[in-house]
Amino acid sequence: MAFIQSLASRWLPRAKLRPEERTILDTIEQVVERIDPRLHLVKGYQKKLRTAVEESLNYAGEMVDRLPLSLEISSRTWNSDPAAHAFFSSTESLQRTVSRSQALSAFFESPENAEADDVFAVLTMTKREIKRFGSQLQGDAIHKEVLQTSVGFVDHVVALPGVTEASVRTALRKVAFEQIVLHALGHVACMKSLKSNLEKEQAMLQVRYRLLQGKSDEAETVFGAGTNSGEKLLAIETKLAENNRQLREMFDRFKTLEDYLERVKTILEHPQNYVKLIPTTVRLNRMNIMVDEFDQQGNEVRLLEASVINRPHRVVLLVKYPRKEFLPKEDFLEMAKRYLG
Repeated sequence: MAFIQSLASRWLPRAKLRPEERTILDTIEQVVERIDPRLHLVKGYQKKLRTAVEESLNYAGEMVDRLPLSLEISSRTWNSDPAAHAFFSSTESLQRTVSRSQALSAFFESPENAEADDVFAVLTMTKREIKRFGSQLQGDAIHKEVLQTSVGFVDHVVALPGVTEASVRTALRKVAFEQIVLHALGHVACMKSLKSNLEKEQAMLQVRYRLLQGKSDEAETVFGAGTNSGEKLLAIETKLAENNRQLREMFDRFKTLEDYLERVKTILEHPQNYVKLIPTTVRLNRMNIMVDEFDQQGNEVRLLEASVINRPHRVVLLVKYPRKEFLPKEDFLEMAKRYLG
């Protein structure tokens, strides 16, 4: 991705550097460019960020390495693999979902992929659990109105296609690292915005305070809403004091560019606080109903859910899909019309 592509280092003689050294320095340059180019002005910024950037890069790589081998999703595996069956309600749903991916469509249309019989990609989706009453076989008897948990997978996204699984893992490592950097970018932007908003509010409050100071209680009673100006002054004074406290606290933490750089460094040093993979296991029957370990109709489906701060969890896995089952655009539109009625 463009975010991790190489840039020329500004000051170091790159020809003398090892390839891995150049990669680290290039990545530091891109992090600074993305978050705030003014951080280039901080003396020794590359050295200060190096360990933190390496920590986040390694963490992103370790997360992707935890993903199991690619799962083939196809008409054949929907009938034979419990996970493929659980993720899609039918073979038609599977085909429709995958075929609407613009990334996969571009992959198959590209002349350089003409010889590829399969595509590897990343599949993400949201797991939903719904409680409902239904019938259940217990022993030789069918019991009605049994509380059950139905598991569904929705909002499927197929992305980052590649000819090999290795190429998809490489792309996913870059995306995972970018997500960590985006959080640092968002944090710095939020701090700047909060400071700006507090300063604007402070200026408005001061104007209101001076205006109220020039009014008499009698004039406010006759021409205003009947509220004593002294009460309004007290309320504004309280708000001004609180704003001053927040601005002082922010100023103490973010006086200089070095302070912002230190905050970015702290975030990159602890990527596990912002992005993580959470393993879960569900045991499902063919109707995607949760069952216990004693139910012979159940199969375990192991999942890894990506947890990104301030976002819903998403199931993430690597998949393999055969070209022969990818619907051409015309066939996909026709299937969609039939499905929608």
